[in-house]
Amino acid sequence: MDVPELLPQELAQLFIQGAKDPSKKPVLILGAGASIPNLPSAYDLKVKIGSNAVKRSYGDPSSLTAQDKVELENALKTIEQVCAGEHITLEVLVSLITFRSGGRLDTDAMWDALCQDCQVNEFSHMISMLIKFGCIDKILTSNFDHVLEDACDNVGAEYECVSNVQLESNELYTFQNTDITQICPFHGTTYKDDEHEYTGPFTATAAGLAKPFSKKMAEYIEDSLSDRNRPIIVFGYSGSDHFDLNPLLSSLHLEDESNCSNWYWCIHAGNGSNCSQAVRNIFGAPTLKELKHSNALYGADTLSILKSAYEQVAQELHKQSGPIYEYKPTESTYEERLENWFNDEFEWSRHEANDFVMDLQDNLAAAWIVSEHYRLVQMGYDEEYCFRFAGIFDINTESLEVGHYPHLVITFTSPKGEKKLVEFGNILEAARIYRIEMNFKDQAFPVTSLAMNTFIEQAKSCMDYAPRNDTEKAALHLGLAIAYDYLGLIGGRHVTKALKAIKKLKRENADATEIIQQEKELAKAREAASNGFEKCIKYATLAKDEMDGSLEKLIPALTWIQVGLDNMGRFKVPGSNEAIEWLTRAIQGRQAMIQNDIQQSIDAGETNIATSKVVAVDMHYPPLWRRGGELVQQVLETQGFNTAPNKLMSDLSQERQELAEYGFETSEAAYEKFREINKASNLNFPAIFDVRVLMALAKNDIVTAQNEVENCRIMLDSIPKREFSESKIKSTTNWINNIEARIEDCIQRHGEGNHSVLNPDTMTYQELIMVLRRHLDSMGLSGVKGFHYMDKNDNKRVGAIEIQKELETAGISITKSRAHEMMHGFVRPGGELDVPGYLRFMESGK
Repeated sequence: MDVPELLPQELAQLFIQGAKDPSKKPVLILGAGASIPNLPSAYDLKVKIGSNAVKRSYGDPSSLTAQDKVELENALKTIEQVCAGEHITLEVLVSLITFRSGGRLDTDAMWDALCQDCQVNEFSHMISMLIKFGCIDKILTSNFDHVLEDACDNVGAEYECVSNVQLESNELYTFQNTDITQICPFHGTTYKDDEHEYTGPFTATAAGLAKPFSKKMAEYIEDSLSDRNRPIIVFGYSGSDHFDLNPLLSSLHLEDESNCSNWYWCIHAGNGSNCSQAVRNIFGAPTLKELKHSNALYGADTLSILKSAYEQVAQELHKQSGPIYEYKPTESTYEERLENWFNDEFEWSRHEANDFVMDLQDNLAAAWIVSEHYRLVQMGYDEEYCFRFAGIFDINTESLEVGHYPHLVITFTSPKGEKKLVEFGNILEAARIYRIEMNFKDQAFPVTSLAMNTFIEQAKSCMDYAPRNDTEKAALHLGLAIAYDYLGLIGGRHVTKALKAIKKLKRENADATEIIQQEKELAKAREAASNGFEKCIKYATLAKDEMDGSLEKLIPALTWIQVGLDNMGRFKVPGSNEAIEWLTRAIQGRQAMIQNDIQQSIDAGETNIATSKVVAVDMHYPPLWRRGGELVQQVLETQGFNTAPNKLMSDLSQERQELAEYGFETSEAAYEKFREINKASNLNFPAIFDVRVLMALAKNDIVTAQNEVENCRIMLDSIPKREFSESKIKSTTNWINNIEARIEDCIQRHGEGNHSVLNPDTMTYQELIMVLRRHLDSMGLSGVKGFHYMDKNDNKRVGAIEIQKELETAGISITKSRAHEMMHGFVRPGGELDVPGYLRFMESGK
């Protein structure tokens, strides 16, 4: 075994201890290995879904012509071959069918059919008996099926199913202290009962999979896993949920051994490869040697160890173990259920199905997957996560060498039979290397430029060979838009470089000729940046015009038109009407996209935007809070990323003052909205501190500006180890240093400014709570994390003394009686906040 073996008697004692002491009841995490024995592998499921969808378009098999049969057979072979590719995940395949069918694939109903009539297995039976014995607190499961609930019903074990619907519709944690075991299917469920609605499976599509948990689900899971008195036992789960559970596990700092001594992650057969590298990293045991010394990762045969432990528990607790449940095969196979469902419930044309097959054959998914990189970056994921989405699991994120990925290549054939390649992987690689080269002093970006220009050359040389104008040609134009956007960003970096050089020359009283030369370089860089962004808009517009609206999700041209708009105003002459008009237009465009996404979600019958399968609205908020900040920069005529405002608020006209306030309010509102639906770390966070610093400096308030920089550093320090690559952390650190440099520059230009501090005696309760919220948020302690942080003695309560002390740490001194007054209306009998009261208390500070 690669890891220490977990013995049945050890496992049994954890359950026995939980039955005797409710505060020590274990929390279980279950994956597919603990579920239904006769569901297919991911590859088989991909093939069956794709094949049944295509066969449905051909209608009655008995009426097919010989030519139809040949075409269908070739299509089915294509599906079998392409589904073997790592980048064609189940979610990607389902997304492609959804795109091509105009959204007519009802994934909830499809999963219902797949899981229908499945019988309880032996593992689920034993878990249900342990629930009945009172041994289990909560069960968190990645599985869609309802076998565990069925097992509980069979033996009369009391349970409560907790999905996003329950977390959103009920007051948070109203049921958390109950003795009833909660089963939480965190990716949705096919379980149904007569009394409640539950969130259906929402990770069936790539948009649903590649996003964090909703804020309330994240807080629920975080709270479930934060009590170190409770053992956390993991069965049948590899830990491959890279976009939701893994980042949340990272936030618990489990690489610190003292934080994971209550974890028992059972790796099947003790084989380290049965546990994802991400999880091994999270637990501080990335190598085989370190795995052998882990105090959280264990080897076990899941079924046999549970069987042995279960018998010991029943004997120790003097419970009737009852007969071991024998698995009974379902009345129909999953193949039959899927085929029947597609025949009865799914409808699309043969033309749509043929386009889907050609998408697979031409590897159009490569272009779409690469374009999704932008969404993942905006949502805060590191390169490593973005590459996993693209089917790349072994990458050196710090390498300057451009990697080649055959599965992300689209091949075109010229009329003469000549094969030409377009390597969409170059866009991913250039984006990765751009973030590394951004930290280099010369800001030359040679590797990034070469990779992007290579792609541009390849794409343009194949444009005449694209067989389908509305797909391949649109994909090529979209790729060109992305490449030119990055070339525009490189031009923007040259703008910053020239501004720094001019600032240095002026400070050193250099010769006017040198300054003039640098000003020419600045003008040239601004032109290069604008040229890149204009071409981004141009090619994205061509892509939009070449396809119909139903393919908007497959070829997200509107997104890249918006990206071009976002960037156009950033590097114009500060304070110019042109810069302000572009940025205002970008903000309005982004706000319109948010409203459009929300409406799409509503039209699809969804009730929770955070678990949407059709849109990822949270991707829009980070660029929106950045654009708001950049508008403030332009209005205040800030030259570069590390300089003070040339204009103070008192220097501005009424119209310009209102523009600055508009930019600031846009940033704050976007950041707050993002935090409402998304708890994940996002390395765009310095932008919100930057705009706060700028506004404070514009009002000559040095103290507030300095405090915001300190808060920004605290937030960076709170980000878990290994969650982001070294180059990203370095870039973020440089960003914060530039924000701090603004203050120094401001003091040199405008003097010491106003050093007045906030007066607690005149602050409202809402303002005091806002200070507390920002203080805790700056340390990465939003939501329930802040409660546990202040609950130093683990009393499950936070009182006036804790509120008073934490506000004092934030620089605000109030009396204990005032803290009591603040809490009035949120406290339980006894005058202290429990978790639900604390969360309502903090929400009131918005």
